[in-house]
Amino acid sequence: MDERDWLILSTLYQTKNITRTAEALFITQPALTARLKSIEGYFDVPIVNRTTKGVQFTAAGEYLALKAQRFLLDLQEIQNAAKELSKKLTGTLTIASSGYITLYRLPKLLKAFKKQYPDIEIKITPDWSKNIFSHVFNHDAHVGFASVADLDTVERFLVSEEKICVASMETIDFANLDRAYRIDYQSNYLLRSKVDKWWRENFKHPPKIILDIDKLSNCVEMVRAGLGYAILPSGALRDFPGIHLIPIMDKHGQPITFKTWMMYDKKTLNLKIARVFIDFIKQQNNLL
Repeated sequence: MDERDWLILSTLYQTKNITRTAEALFITQPALTARLKSIEGYFDVPIVNRTTKGVQFTAAGEYLALKAQRFLLDLQEIQNAAKELSKKLTGTLTIASSGYITLYRLPKLLKAFKKQYPDIEIKITPDWSKNIFSHVFNHDAHVGFASVADLDTVERFLVSEEKICVASMETIDFANLDRAYRIDYQSNYLLRSKVDKWWRENFKHPPKIILDIDKLSNCVEMVRAGLGYAILPSGALRDFPGIHLIPIMDKHGQPITFKTWMMYDKKTLNLKIARVFIDFIKQQNNLL
């Protein structure tokens, strides 16, 4: 067993698909299948069963796959620690981030960070906000960015707070918003609950949803095409002039906002590349 074998187990466990695993690791399917059989022979246990929907891990296979993920993370930590002993600040920084933050917050931040620390590699794992905490808590990522950070078992820092707005290419008539066409998208539960609560407090009828889009970025394009209005964080539209934005207010007249948090385990600060990144983010409010 070498590092490549552990990587095969970890990747196959994530994809549950021989073809996608082979493509991800840049090897042929026959070579991957042969290597998998060799691993099964090494441990003398069956690892996967092939089905019409992909592969299904046996109990022993799942155990080995989870151990593979931990081995690769430990190996990466060892490599990072060893590189810190050199003069250059090098290594791989792992970030878990929600889709919204990955698309609308991280690009400028990471560009500025890489300019200052060009030898630090960055690996981003996108996921739903509700799952980011687990990545940080389980040390699958050095740093996490999410709109949900209500647990005190990790450190957290408020990165930004933006208003949630009704957005439309046409002039917005709030009084008759329930009669207008709305474009919806799959948002995290926290944002969804805020918008739904605001709607119930202001309208008797449900919204007239004509499109239900998978991603926020696609929803923005539909709004820009003039197909209807959407309710979303203002940051998603900061680079699109001409769109009408009206913040939604709670019953006390205060803007309803969407927060972005940075999360990390305190032990992560022992790793220099993580520490410099966390300090960098705390000083970069001008890029948010």
